[in-house]
Amino acid sequence: DWLLRNAHTLSRLHLLGGETFYQSELDEMLDTLEKVKAKHLEVNIVSNLMVKEERFTSVIERIKRLLKDRRIGRFDLTASIDGWGPEAEYARTGLKCDHFEKLFSHAVNQKWMTLHTNQTITAMTVKSIPTFVEKVKEYRKQNPKISIRAGALTGQPYLHPATFGRAFWESDLEAILAAWPQDTEQDHAQKNEMKGVFDSITNTAPDEKMVKFFKHYLDQLDNRRNTNWREVLPYLDI
Repeated sequence: DWLLRNAHTLSRLHLLGGETFYQSELDEMLDTLEKVKAKHLEVNIVSNLMVKEERFTSVIERIKRLLKDRRIGRFDLTASIDGWGPEAEYARTGLKCDHFEKLFSHAVNQKWMTLHTNQTITAMTVKSIPTFVEKVKEYRKQNPKISIRAGALTGQPYLHPATFGRAFWESDLEAILAAWPQDTEQDHAQKNEMKGVFDSITNTAPDEKMVKFFKHYLDQLDNRRNTNWREVLPYLDI
């Protein structure tokens, strides 16, 4: 009821938490937006895209109709992914890069939407970032408006790259910055943000106490998930 009465007064509505496409509230919200005229409203869905393809495409089609009927003014899809390949799949439980790519490819072809990627930088995914950036650059050949956003992990400090010290990541940072696109002002700003994450690391060498916490945390994950982080991330077993 609140959204029905107030949608026309909002400028931006963010939907996130859990997997947004599976929240029952999403359908309720779309039902409501189909009854209003909020031509200045921007709707942003944050998702890791680990949702069934049929569900994903059906929701996207409903949102497309909202725009066509001028019920809302803009739609953003923010895809949460921290890198590419086995490291990223280990770091984000449930991620399957091939499925992500299938849904993301569909989104890339929807030129009416605004598309973002959002990375949380952790020690587990640093080495996989250049591969992901190169993948986004390929997608930009089809849809130049895709943005790449990145920020450091907050909480669980032992997962931050600082655990292993600045010197540990020197070559990886060089590879990330070399791969980073420079097509827009936002690209430049995000490149500086990425560089700033590593520049903020004050310790040159690994923090032995934090490394111990890091290993213990991943060992506990492995016990619950029947995985082996040392096979995926052998270079972090120091």
